[in-house]
Amino acid sequence: MKRLIKWVLLNYGTEKTTRLIDKLKTMGFHYATHAGISLGIDDLSIPPIKSAFLLNAENDIYENDLRLKRGQITSVQRLEKALDIWNTTNDTLKTEVVKYFRSTDIFNPVYDGFLRSSSWNASLMADPQGQILDFPIRRNFREGLTVTEYMISCYGARKGLVDTALRTASSGYLTRRLVDVAQSVIIQQVDCQTTQGLRIVPELEKIESQLIGRVLFEDVVDLETGRMVGYKNQDISPL
Repeated sequence: MKRLIKWVLLNYGTEKTTRLIDKLKTMGFHYATHAGISLGIDDLSIPPIKSAFLLNAENDIYENDLRLKRGQITSVQRLEKALDIWNTTNDTLKTEVVKYFRSTDIFNPVYDGFLRSSSWNASLMADPQGQILDFPIRRNFREGLTVTEYMISCYGARKGLVDTALRTASSGYLTRRLVDVAQSVIIQQVDCQTTQGLRIVPELEKIESQLIGRVLFEDVVDLETGRMVGYKNQDISPL
């Protein structure tokens, strides 16, 4: 698909490529609707091996906490070790789950989506300050999240909403300041006496969008007839 779109873009331009992509999208939705492909609750199967991996990880975490209580490691070392345990468990679990789907149900519609997500993994999340928490989300929506896991998983969504609101307010304030600064700037001269211009060689298909709205830097003369086509400082407008 990427190669097809790239070929069309290089040979037919942006406008026709956009139309092609829209038609492909419409065709895809049309046949997807007729196919009736959907997900069922049974498609979200949980591999039995997951509980064993989580149990081993929790045992390692327990031993790590005991070492902290005995004074054998510091709290920073405990946190680093805990994160390493869960990251290792996460990677190993993902590999094993892929093997499970390939051996039991390779045509499962969730299988392809799983390869790009971590729905079955022990995922580590960040707190509102951006620090990685050593408390992973062990479950998924099929198994049901605990209250703690749900609150942790919502950190990112809440942070996104707050950041969006702050960015909107900041950009609005900046725009108002720019308007306040530039509102007294008034163009009073027809010719700014500049000695620099931009040479444009318009494409035949895009000549209107590339020329309309610009100002001629110098007189334009038809080389064949000698007739004056445009004058210096003349606005280029549609006929």
